[in-house]
Amino acid sequence: MGALHGHLMHPHENLDLRFRDLKVMFYQIANGDLDSACEKFDGQNIFLHVDSSGTTWFARNLSDVKGGNVAAGDIDNRFAGRGPVHTAFNDAALTASKIFSSWDSEKIKAVFGDNTWYSAEIIHTANPNVIKYDTCALIFHWDGTGSRDPITGHAISSKAQASAFKMLTELLPENIESQGHSWKIGTSFKANLNKLTQEQLNKATVNLDKVCESSGLCQAATLKEYIAKNIRKDFLDSLNLSSDCARLVMMRMFDEEGSLPAPSITKGMRPGLKASLRDVMKKRKNLREDYLAPITETIREVSNLALSGTSSNLVSIHEKELARIQDSFDSAVEFVENSNDYKKLGVLNKNKDQLQSRDQITSSQEGVVFKFDGNSYKLTGKFAPLNQILGQAKDWSK
Repeated sequence: MGALHGHLMHPHENLDLRFRDLKVMFYQIANGDLDSACEKFDGQNIFLHVDSSGTTWFARNLSDVKGGNVAAGDIDNRFAGRGPVHTAFNDAALTASKIFSSWDSEKIKAVFGDNTWYSAEIIHTANPNVIKYDTCALIFHWDGTGSRDPITGHAISSKAQASAFKMLTELLPENIESQGHSWKIGTSFKANLNKLTQEQLNKATVNLDKVCESSGLCQAATLKEYIAKNIRKDFLDSLNLSSDCARLVMMRMFDEEGSLPAPSITKGMRPGLKASLRDVMKKRKNLREDYLAPITETIREVSNLALSGTSSNLVSIHEKELARIQDSFDSAVEFVENSNDYKKLGVLNKNKDQLQSRDQITSSQEGVVFKFDGNSYKLTGKFAPLNQILGQAKDWSK
């Protein structure tokens, strides 16, 4: 997802998760018990709201919500000249308008009252990304949907009321003919996932235990506490900083709200100490990623096992689409390796650590979205490195 919706987290990106939380998550994956596990699609995001007159309004950013005046015709104009991207957004806007134009005022008020905007995913056969789906679809998401302030555009309630979303689910048609295409309409498509064997589950939990125990932490420790302890051990303890200074440095290392820039923290320090601290703070993002690497790798392995061999709900012949994606991967690798473009080669080499060969591409699903302890997460298996590699061979001028 993107645009107004924002970023959907991988589990390792929530540094407030505890080691024991990850183990519970792994158990849920292993047993097929993930909460609200829905297929994550490779499409484009748009928000929409229907007013009391039955007019459907659309938004891609906060300004669109504040203005509340982007109708289907405006979507047509906004994306004009952009080929298949225009086709996807224009057809989806007209399809949504067709659906809601037949609703009476009571239905509209019940579902869209309190300036509720719904996050939706556009799938169009004319505008594929990595995965080529066999049908067009408009899929409404619970996550990201809710009431928005008409003045600022910001979310008032980050979640739709359960009753309103349930009603939307019940009222939407399953299929509709629009703009010369058959569209699937819905609020979710259950993800196709594998359960893990006991051996696979044990390996994943043992890996987490090793990481946790290597830092002398207990299972109740958060990922943030794990990173912080390693930063102190490897960089800060030897510098004999005051408690206040160490606190300010650590806030900066995690980019916490209210953290000071490095020059403000190191002002007045002796040159050698100043240089050391600034170097550490400059590398903070890479350091966080490095410390998380063994945890991230374990999560990825669990994700790969859960998604291996699974088919998308919108792909009719899984083996055919899988072979096409694998061929695209081979072509992209060959293109980049022969390009002499050091930037592209750098991206390829970085991602080939996770995706070495076509045989590792086994799913026609982008991934799965699920809920855990009040938050939404995604697992995407090999899709992320695949997407990065294919992007290096894409002609972005089109």
